[in-house]
Amino acid sequence: MAWKKILYERQSYADNYVDHTFLDELKKNVNTHTYRFWPTVIESGVITQQLSSIVLFVAAFAFMNADKLSLKAVFLLSGTAAVLGYAAYRCICVSTATLPAISSFNVIEESQTKRSVTDDLKTAILFLALAYGLSPILHTLTESISTDTIYAMTAAMLFGNLVLYDYGPNAAM
Repeated sequence: MAWKKILYERQSYADNYVDHTFLDELKKNVNTHTYRFWPTVIESGVITQQLSSIVLFVAAFAFMNADKLSLKAVFLLSGTAAVLGYAAYRCICVSTATLPAISSFNVIEESQTKRSVTDDLKTAILFLALAYGLSPILHTLTESISTDTIYAMTAAMLFGNLVLYDYGPNAAM
């Protein structure tokens, strides 16, 4: 009687007998996906950027709350960083528009490079005007809310930002 790979039938072989054909049907790593190193590093940069922005926000709040950092300093630092970041962004737009697409992961999409500086300036002015105009209203609305509620809502919003941020088209959800 030949050995069969079944357990429900009595066979003349010992229980721990293994035939030479036992592993013939074994399939290894059928559903694995191999990742390349540098695209993975670049994609992980998005997560690091989000974590860093949240840590920076919390650190700025802690320093302002302890009166070690003034609001004017935060405004000047964030304004300077925004202007320098925008200048770097425009330089990258110009360099990617003139160079052919060499890599499979472009940082800036082609539709984003078609915006002009005046379009971006109009958007910035609109946001600044809305923030400046609505800040007294928000200030009076939040006077009656306790600081514990504000801290809890801030923690929930920061956590929501981490969880719900669009980490890219290839991110697993």
